[in-house]
Amino acid sequence: AQLNRTFVYGSHEENQLSYLQRTGHLTINTAAQHAKFAEHREFLTSFNKTRSQEVAKQIKSAPDQRPMANDGYFASGEEGIPKLTNVSDESATIESRARSYIYSNCAQCHVGAGGGNSQMHFEWTRSLSEMNVVNKQPLHGNKGVSGGMLISPGKPDASVLLHRMTIRGSGQMPIIATHKVDEEAVKVIRQWIEQLDN
Repeated sequence: AQLNRTFVYGSHEENQLSYLQRTGHLTINTAAQHAKFAEHREFLTSFNKTRSQEVAKQIKSAPDQRPMANDGYFASGEEGIPKLTNVSDESATIESRARSYIYSNCAQCHVGAGGGNSQMHFEWTRSLSEMNVVNKQPLHGNKGVSGGMLISPGKPDASVLLHRMTIRGSGQMPIIATHKVDEEAVKVIRQWIEQLDN
């Protein structure tokens, strides 16, 4: 889902998954995964698990595919498989932009058995309640946010997750490899928290 985007390859632009398949770096039979792709595509749009599962039930796998056949499915790129939303894409919903950003920037640690020892789960396939962040107390202190929760619906200034994104130094998130606040992401996450129901 994160690789499903256009990339500039020197003299031309191409979807990354299409390029990897066309050049033989990615050879896979995706036929058995078509229903799962459809389910994930729908979830990235609606974040509604029931609706996503219903969509998956309507998809039939292509018959007679050989194991590990390069079936050309990735040639359709973003039309065929799930795709994360760019945080800058104002045509997408604020939830899709926020959830995609959190997944691609935070989930490497904040997943089950990830590198972090918190109990947050930021995989984009999780529902909001399964993320374990709404109205949940931080395990590692409020970082100066009095009475704050990881995410306080409708209250970005009382949300420790957002606060930690806005600071550099002690308590910042991510902890390493960044010295500058991602102002655009902060704006999107703030808007997302503002519109969450209490």
